[in-house]
Amino acid sequence: GQDSRRGQLALEDIVREGRDSSLQRMALYLLADARRDAAQEEAFRSFLSTLIENPNNPLRDEMLMLRARLRLNEARQEKAIVDAERLLAEFPASQFSNEALWILGYVAWQDRRYRSAADYLQRIRDRLPPGNERNRLGQLVGDCYFSNGDYAIAASVYRSVLQNAPDPERLHVVAYQAIISEINAGRLDEAAA
Repeated sequence: GQDSRRGQLALEDIVREGRDSSLQRMALYLLADARRDAAQEEAFRSFLSTLIENPNNPLRDEMLMLRARLRLNEARQEKAIVDAERLLAEFPASQFSNEALWILGYVAWQDRRYRSAADYLQRIRDRLPPGNERNRLGQLVGDCYFSNGDYAIAASVYRSVLQNAPDPERLHVVAYQAIISEINAGRLDEAAA
């Protein structure tokens, strides 16, 4: 099993030497989920780092994302940022690029760098088709600008979301935020409209 050292060695061998990427992926996540003490955690991170540096590894982008998630969970934000940025630079078309942008946006939000967070979220939003998820991200982008005190920009983003038929359950929230943003921007006529 994945909790025994023998099982972990077998799974590591599958990840390192396997030919079937879906089997390698399964073994990788079993290893990541295995319960460990601090020394085993460090050994897993080292194993993962070694595999990431192998240019022939077909799962490098996924491993970068996994390591970024682990680092984020361990409150090692700076290292998570490095992995997310590396994933975006080396694998711009990766299926994990949106998740890397989420990590960068989350860390920026936590650091109160709201404009940076808005930029990362907008990059994700630009990739999405029209719909509720895109509108929800638009609202988050507006919230970032609002939190930064950029009320005119926030109002513009909220209006854009309102024009694209937001989820009816969120409509009143977005409309309220748009009105408050217009008031804070000193544009009372727009707020009244």
